[in-house]
Amino acid sequence: MNLRRTLDRLWRAFLLLGACAVAWGADSGSILVQARNLATSGKRPQAIALLEQQLREHPRDIDSRLMYGIILSWDGRYEEARRALDAVLETSPDYTDAREALIRVEMWSDHPDRAETLAREGQSRDPGNVNFLLARVKALRDLKQDKDALELANNLLELEPGNREALHLREQLMEGKRKWDAGVDHFYSWFSDDGSGWRESSVIFKRMFSIGRVGVRFTQASRFGFNSQLVEMEAYPRLRPGTYLFLNGGFSPDRQLYPAYRFAGEVFQNLPLSMEGSFGFRRFRFNAPFTLYTGSLGRYFGNYLISCRTFLSRDELGWSPSLQYSVRRYFDDHEKYIGFRYGRGASPFEVRSTNEIGVLQSNTFIAEFSGKLSGRWLYNFTGGISVQDRYGRKGVRQYILDGSLDYRF
Repeated sequence: MNLRRTLDRLWRAFLLLGACAVAWGADSGSILVQARNLATSGKRPQAIALLEQQLREHPRDIDSRLMYGIILSWDGRYEEARRALDAVLETSPDYTDAREALIRVEMWSDHPDRAETLAREGQSRDPGNVNFLLARVKALRDLKQDKDALELANNLLELEPGNREALHLREQLMEGKRKWDAGVDHFYSWFSDDGSGWRESSVIFKRMFSIGRVGVRFTQASRFGFNSQLVEMEAYPRLRPGTYLFLNGGFSPDRQLYPAYRFAGEVFQNLPLSMEGSFGFRRFRFNAPFTLYTGSLGRYFGNYLISCRTFLSRDELGWSPSLQYSVRRYFDDHEKYIGFRYGRGASPFEVRSTNEIGVLQSNTFIAEFSGKLSGRWLYNFTGGISVQDRYGRKGVRQYILDGSLDYRF
């Protein structure tokens, strides 16, 4: 009888523990659903607070800790997300979702070296998971180890010939082997008051080096019966992951429609929350030297980039700001997009010639489209209108058309 009672008590305790586990699991699942719904509806702080409360009460709830790390990463809080996801992998190294989430955090925070290590470890634990192989291709690409990345991409496509992301990555890597770029550009604008139109043609040669792209541009413009030339060199050197420069220098041998010289420098920096900022200057000499200061701030929202840029000039009356707002929608990569820009002020866009000086005030609207053919041909079309007050001329409308074609080899 005593044995019977003991077994009966053990059975009841087992049922009670099972019921508690089921109840806790249902509660945990409910918390995860609530947190995801909050996060995806724009209420990330509330989702994070809910999960923090859950983890205080149940510190071993790795599913909630995983969700916590993922939502922190969506909010750009990469260091906190990294700590949360590392904690999950410490206790559950085979938790695939946690490893993939941590790989994304490392890629988003410009740490492709650690992303590659995590993906390689995941691949050794789960050889059949092509997501780890795909992550290694992306990380090696960002580490500029294109040969190894291309080999892995080909291996992946042997396993999954129809993998679209792998096909796209292989196309990008093949393009990376084409170091030279040659192109032509033609720009034409005319005015509503029958002022002389502006015609400009350029030939551009670029070469990709390990530090970044370097190019030279030869430009000729005609207006008012004058023909003028401008020779420029420009470079985009990378200083470190997430930081690069724009450098430009040029001169006009005839000094008719272009400045005698121009110099430009700008530093670009990746920022938290998928943002990028920059600050720089433009220095010219037309009749007299002058300087424009410029800065920009942009943020990515999925495939969209929304940004604002300012140009600041100073004269005897003080500072004169101009503003430019733009939005781009990217397709597949950064060279396929449509965009719209609006500028306001005396210098809302780049100043390159006498066509852009002498403006007192303007409102400019521009649309652009950029695309790619067969991975070698790139094209860009731009059109717009600007309503301007110039010296001695008010309410002048300037119409703008521009087209370019580039070939990579």
